[in-house]
Amino acid sequence: MGRVWRDSARIRIITAGLVSLPVLSASCAAVDAEPDARPKSFTASASNPATAAYEAQLQACYADAKAHDPDLSVHTVALYFARDGKLVFADVELPKAPELARCLSDAILSSKVFEPPIAQESGAIASGALRIDLGPPLTVPAPRPTLADVRARNRRATLAALQQGALRESDPIVRELRNPPPPWPTREMQAELEACHSDALKAHPGLVLHRDVIYLTRAGKVLLADVSIPEDLDLRGCVLARIQSWSTPLLGSPEETTLSGFFMSLGAPETLPDPPRSLNAELGRRKALLRRALELDLIKADDPVLKRFESPGPTQTSDPRANEASGEH
Repeated sequence: MGRVWRDSARIRIITAGLVSLPVLSASCAAVDAEPDARPKSFTASASNPATAAYEAQLQACYADAKAHDPDLSVHTVALYFARDGKLVFADVELPKAPELARCLSDAILSSKVFEPPIAQESGAIASGALRIDLGPPLTVPAPRPTLADVRARNRRATLAALQQGALRESDPIVRELRNPPPPWPTREMQAELEACHSDALKAHPGLVLHRDVIYLTRAGKVLLADVSIPEDLDLRGCVLARIQSWSTPLLGSPEETTLSGFFMSLGAPETLPDPPRSLNAELGRRKALLRRALELDLIKADDPVLKRFESPGPTQTSDPRANEASGEH
C-alpha cells in the first residue's frame, strides 16, 4: 500500500505502477506471450535525464542474472520507504534469484528518478511500490494476492527497514505494526454497508464490489467521502451517506484535517480492489474530493491538507472518475 505517515496525519495512494497493492506478487519464470500481453510498468518522467540511467541499471542487473539463467523472466513489485521525500529503503523479493533482488533494490535506492508524491515535508514517512517487468511477458496474469498476502509482505519490508535503520521505532508506521489499531470500519459499520448492498441486489442480482474508499476526517468525524460505484448510483449514495455519518479512530488535533481510506468488499469475502488506475488519476480523485470539501466549506483554503497536493509532480488526469468526489455533510 502506498501511504504517507505523519504523527497525526496519513495519506494513502493506491495506483498502478508507482504505488500498487493489487499487483503485489513476485515471480521468476520462463514465459512467452504476444506483445499486447506485456504488463505495463511504471516509467518515470521521460524529461528526467536520470530515467535512462535508472532503466539501464535495471537492465544491467537483469542481464547479469540472465547470463546464469537464460530463461529468466521477472515480473514483481518492489516496496520502498522514503523519509523527507527521499528514498531510504527499497526491497525486492525474488526467492529464486536473491542476487538479482539485491541488485534491483540497490538500483532503486540509488536512483534519482523517483520522488514519493506529497511526502516532501519534513517529518513525513512514505511507503509505496514500484512495478518491475524484465524479460519475456507473462502468458497468464499472475494470481492477485490476498490482503493477507499484502499485509504479510508489508510487515516483512517494515521489519527489514527497521533492522537496517531506515525506519525508527518512533515512526508511526512501526508503532502501528507493533500495536495494530482495532479494525476499522467496525463490524457494525460494515453491517450498515452490507444493508445498502442488500437493497441494491434487488435491481442488481449477484453484484460484487471491491472498491477503494477515500474520506476526509477532522476531530474524529468523517467530513466527506468518495467511492466509485457506477453500477448503481443509488447504492453509491447509500454507502456515502453511511460513511459520512461515522466517527473515526484517527488521532490528531481538533483543527487538523486528515485524508485517508479503506478497502470495501460487498457481496464477497474481503479482497483487494479492482485493478487501480494511474497515479495521476488517483491524485486527481483526491484533489476532486478536496475541492468539493472546499466548496461545501468543510475545509478552508489555507488547510494544510490542500497544500500537500499543490507540490510539483503528477497533475490531474482527464479520467472522468477523478471527478466523482461528492456527498452530503
